[in-house]
Amino acid sequence: MSVWKYATAAESDANSVAHWREAMSRINLPVETVEDPSTFRGSIISRESPLGIKISVVEAEPQKIAGKYGNQPNAIWMAAMIKGDAHLDAEGMDLKIAPRDIVYGRAGGKQASLSYKTPYKQIFITAPPLVIDPRLISPVALQLGCIRMDSSIARIFSNLLLDIAEDFETMDTSELRPIELSLAELLISCIMAEGGEVALGGAAANRTAHLNRIQQTIETFLGDPALDTKYIADREGVSIRYLQKLFSTSGQTIATYIRMRRLERCKDDLLNPAFDNLSITQICFRWGFSSSAHFSRAFRDQFGVSPREFRKHIRPLGDS
Repeated sequence: MSVWKYATAAESDANSVAHWREAMSRINLPVETVEDPSTFRGSIISRESPLGIKISVVEAEPQKIAGKYGNQPNAIWMAAMIKGDAHLDAEGMDLKIAPRDIVYGRAGGKQASLSYKTPYKQIFITAPPLVIDPRLISPVALQLGCIRMDSSIARIFSNLLLDIAEDFETMDTSELRPIELSLAELLISCIMAEGGEVALGGAAANRTAHLNRIQQTIETFLGDPALDTKYIADREGVSIRYLQKLFSTSGQTIATYIRMRRLERCKDDLLNPAFDNLSITQICFRWGFSSSAHFSRAFRDQFGVSPREFRKHIRPLGDS
């Protein structure tokens, strides 16, 4: 993954704000105004992973982020303040964002603005919906929120994001991979800890929490070929009928969910140079498939190419 950098220090004062807007548009942050165009300075360091997760660290002087881009890709975003303060203004929200607070939302969702009144530094992450949506009860319900440091899991998540901001420029792909995979779990767990069951689908809090716990159990045992509805029901001490009803709230069956998570994990391994020594058969068995032929058909049905074609041609250049 190549690192992209931009800094206004290289520009003349007459061009710095216009070029800054251009640079911020590359990471899907629309700049509405800057406080003092004549002295404004800012810098961006950004890189994108093979999974399509974009990580950017922005350090700048006071400005306002607001609006949308017509060609903005569908994505889930999260931002953690490292230093400075901001003010979030959105429908039904009027919040001060302090260092370590995490703001999250869906691109193209609620209209919102972030106003920075002091110089600031922030890490901004965007992830394709497929990285997070499969773990949500109702993906379209995830809109806009703020995670405060009121729980242990929120503090862990914030510390992780701040550590990423400190070191991500020098991390290689294999080091970033487990971080990518943990982002969805930590974001969902933090929303749950904040009492965000409505954001996760509007179900009753105990049902939402139970589904989240069962999904975590599935993640833990994905590599076991015996993992199925009965396996989960026995571990959780619930009936098969209850499990089926619980998953029906997300519009899918348990079997479909397990197959999708296994395929996603296999895809991650096929993208990861750290697993180049493993054959495709070894990778599919590693995530619970018992037949390489069945895996290949399911992979092609889901992603439009065979696992072999995906590994050879789809993985971004520089990651082989």
